[in-house]
Amino acid sequence: GWRLHGSAWGAPLRCPMTQQGESGSEFPEWRCVVRSRAIAGTGRDLHVEYQAEAGAAGQPQQTLLFRFRDLVQLRALLEQVPELHDIELPRLPPKVTTRSAFFGKFDAMFQDERQAQLQVFFESLSTVLQGKYGVVGSFVELCEPLGQFVEGAATRGNAREAAEVAAAADLATVEEDRQIVAEQDQEYEESLRADQLRAVAEMERLEAQRREAQRRAEERRKAEEEDALRSRARVANRERLEAEHPPPAAGEPSATVRFKSKGGASLTRAFTPTTPVSVLFEYAVAADWEAWPASSFDLCLSFPVKSLRGCESQTLEEAGLCPRSALMIVEDDVP
Repeated sequence: GWRLHGSAWGAPLRCPMTQQGESGSEFPEWRCVVRSRAIAGTGRDLHVEYQAEAGAAGQPQQTLLFRFRDLVQLRALLEQVPELHDIELPRLPPKVTTRSAFFGKFDAMFQDERQAQLQVFFESLSTVLQGKYGVVGSFVELCEPLGQFVEGAATRGNAREAAEVAAAADLATVEEDRQIVAEQDQEYEESLRADQLRAVAEMERLEAQRREAQRRAEERRKAEEEDALRSRARVANRERLEAEHPPPAAGEPSATVRFKSKGGASLTRAFTPTTPVSVLFEYAVAADWEAWPASSFDLCLSFPVKSLRGCESQTLEEAGLCPRSALMIVEDDVP
């Protein structure tokens, strides 16, 4: 496969060759060095455009702009030139590789390899065409397809350079005009600067107040929604507990439990002696408190001191909570 050695932005790559070709012609006098590339176009015409410097030794260099498809067309035209049928033209790099199929044709590594391969293509093409035409004259002038390619690419390069020069000139003119206006309006601008800064500061202050008010309102809304959801869930749990564990009927054995919260509020509820201790934890969460306990808490007998955590599977009778008991809701410390 093709591999890039050295920098595609620095010294040009050379393909293996000697100073003298088989025909006795000299080292190719015309060379094309691919310097850079850029993505150009829009929409469906988005493509990579290559910039190269080309010319013969001792002569002014031309800036060439071309696309990969321009080289595909060039090689196809070279294959149709009768006097080139007896030589093997260098191949272009593949249009699609495994990497470009996965990562797209604009993938940096794929384009790095292609740029290096295009450099080798130009070097090899110069070698074979110099060997064919070198004894007669400049192969760029004698080989019509190559001459047309160079002319078209140079026209685009010249247009690009002209556009860049014009843009630079426009920018310089704009900058000069801006400086003139700035000098003329300096005193006026200085008189307004303080007012403008104060106006900006006031706008920023008001905007900060607006954002803070919006943030607080959003926090209140979320808190109210969460409270409403928790309240509905507690009501649903309370209704479920009342249905699943109704108070014992009059005259039946019972276990009267008094729950006391951290804030001093208390609730009293009667349960059957066979009720599991786990139901007391559920009831403490679902009961109609003014302030519900934290999400993590324990139920403790005050005398004798005893934690019910770990006793959830026992019945109230087994846990010694019959006929009466008082339980403290002890909230766990949350780090």
